[in-house]
Amino acid sequence: MSEHFFHFQGEGGDIIDGYMDIRKANLNDSEGYRYRLSETCPQYAAHKNTVETDHETSLVQAVYQYVKKSQNTAYLQTVINGKTVEQRMDEALQYLMNEKFNKQYGLTTGATTADWGDVQSEHPWGERLMRIRITPLIFTTMPCWCGH
Repeated sequence: MSEHFFHFQGEGGDIIDGYMDIRKANLNDSEGYRYRLSETCPQYAAHKNTVETDHETSLVQAVYQYVKKSQNTAYLQTVINGKTVEQRMDEALQYLMNEKFNKQYGLTTGATTADWGDVQSEHPWGERLMRIRITPLIFTTMPCWCGH
């Protein structure tokens, strides 16, 4: 299980899309792209698609699958930058409720019409789009990963 995503977690709980070797990142991008850097993971530069809402839930699902298959429940107590993996997952889901939840419709919001790797010609990573789309946040029934 890669903890790198948690090293780049935003102050509000948001999760990055991915990361790359910092030597391959164009930190002086003329278009002004702002990579997310981490003092605890300085060999990488991360990128965040700010309009999609699946990164947080996907990481929680990945951790769940890892713990389920490995039986390594201690992983949830691994401390990354002063917080446990369990706390960081809670913050990731809370981010969606705080920043991406539309109370009127009871759905999370996103701003593209493509997802899951579809080509988005407006920007190489599709993160500067301004159209609004409301998409359902799907919760699945599974055993609680927190041990309760």
